[in-house]
Amino acid sequence: MSVLDEVGICNMGLDLLKVPPITNLRDPKTGAEATCSRWYDTTRRQVLRAHPWNFAKARAVLSRNAIAPTFGYADQYALPNDFCRLRFIGEESDSLVGLDFQIEGGYILYDNGGGASLNIGYIKDEVVVSKYDELFKNYLAQYLAYNMAYAFSGKETLRAGIRTMLSDTRIEARAVNGQDNPPRRITKSKFIGARRQYGSGQVNQADPTIVPGS
Repeated sequence: MSVLDEVGICNMGLDLLKVPPITNLRDPKTGAEATCSRWYDTTRRQVLRAHPWNFAKARAVLSRNAIAPTFGYADQYALPNDFCRLRFIGEESDSLVGLDFQIEGGYILYDNGGGASLNIGYIKDEVVVSKYDELFKNYLAQYLAYNMAYAFSGKETLRAGIRTMLSDTRIEARAVNGQDNPPRRITKSKFIGARRQYGSGQVNQADPTIVPGS
């Protein structure tokens, strides 16, 4: 039977620690429930931020804030409440490498010519466990066990054993995640390309490149 909720994820982690299962995470009544409650949300966000998991990918059109940044950038846009990690600005084919922006205080600071909106792709803080890939569930449960191990056992040796398990699971989960999408042809965005040409005074021609789906 597939695990469908956060209590199930916690119990998978507790199995690795040989701790009896819990029944409640949000209104803890036992020590084990209190420990899981302290660690679950932080661990989930930690694991989501670490990799562009397909099930957590999202897109948003951000609205320009009426108040410009104090200095350094012309525009700022409020990030979504469930924002975890930025994937792209403008078009999915645009790399963030070399792009001049900052993420500060829940905003993206970016020179966008006063544009009223900004398209982004991001990793969201997906909380619905039924949407998780099965490999991700296993990885999250193991990471949760790793983070909680010292609280339950007081022994670093237990954490070391789970760390070894985590390494193998992480490799498998990330590899399969990367294979889910077909290869895609990357072309330079006219929007980003024009901005970079303007800033450098040069015209750069980029050859299309086939890369694995991410």
